[in-house]
Amino acid sequence: RQLYYQLVAKGLIPNATEVYKRLSKFATDGRYGGVFDWDAIEDRGRVNEKHADWSSVKSLIESALHAYRLPRWDGQHYYVEMLCEKQALESVLKPVADEWHVRFGYNKGYTSASSMYEMSKRVIREIWEGKHAVILYFGDHDPSGLDMVRDIEDRMVEFLTCCEDPQPLKVYEVEDRFTVHPLALTKEQIRSFNPPPNPAKFSDPRSKEYIAEHGQVSWELDAIDPKTLRTIAEDGILTYLDQDLYDEVVEQENEDAKALIEFGDSL
Repeated sequence: RQLYYQLVAKGLIPNATEVYKRLSKFATDGRYGGVFDWDAIEDRGRVNEKHADWSSVKSLIESALHAYRLPRWDGQHYYVEMLCEKQALESVLKPVADEWHVRFGYNKGYTSASSMYEMSKRVIREIWEGKHAVILYFGDHDPSGLDMVRDIEDRMVEFLTCCEDPQPLKVYEVEDRFTVHPLALTKEQIRSFNPPPNPAKFSDPRSKEYIAEHGQVSWELDAIDPKTLRTIAEDGILTYLDQDLYDEVVEQENEDAKALIEFGDSL
């Protein structure tokens, strides 16, 4: 789907359902025929996993060096998570979240009650630690995509004011200390990047209000260039990051890594 929207955005193919179906078949045939690398396209909806293993304790230590991190956001004024409407964009956005040590998730439409509950448990603990919690959100510019921001805000108020552990918040406290920040897709970005439009979904129960405000077209997040999305994500994170405090934690990690290397060399 990302490939399709990138080709549409560059004006190389028309934006039509039958073209999307033909492109999907072409991409599959191309991989079987050796035209495309199999690793160039991934299916994140079907996951196959195996527990990690190592050839020795020393190889485990070497692996740990790549994974070791302290809680880099300790002492920060904000607690930040990144949430995307679409699983297909995980490979674009999650590396940015990983680099800056923030939690990343995708909701595949409206976020499930279980996901919202788990998020609320993380958020309320950070708020009681004195932080302001921020959810950086990526979604389509269509009736449901925009409404998902409202949905997250409403349900987080519900969970944060009714929780049992720790003490629940008042509604005004949630409004003061919790924010959903829509990073994309905004109307300003649509004007700047000019992604290909789609017809607004008239079957969506929210389409009437959307069309009244935005017209009879909508825009997909996938149509934005991946490099641009990564820049938007990084800029969004850095808005809430105290870089000096963050660098102090990274410096301590580097010192700890030296000790771990020395231990590995002694084996």
